[in-house]
Amino acid sequence: MQGRVFTLVGSLGSAMAPLGLIVAGPVADAIGVQSWYIIGGAACILMALVGYSIPALMNIEDNHRRGDEIAKEQVEPVGSEVISS
Repeated sequence: MQGRVFTLVGSLGSAMAPLGLIVAGPVADAIGVQSWYIIGGAACILMALVGYSIPALMNIEDNHRRGDEIAKEQVEPVGSEVISS
């Protein structure tokens, strides 16, 4: 199952390269390569700032550890049952 998922993700990622070139080529011809790089850099910085402002994303590792601790507390040890005869 894992191999199929990785293959699908890799195929979709490879398919994005020609689509990106279809968009980037004419835009770079119209406004210039330097302007296109500045716009791309600004978009990356903007996405980083948006990600930084989302608390759930900033605390994703802490939330994962907390979820593991809660799951461990909910599991009872195997020999904890009291058997009376």
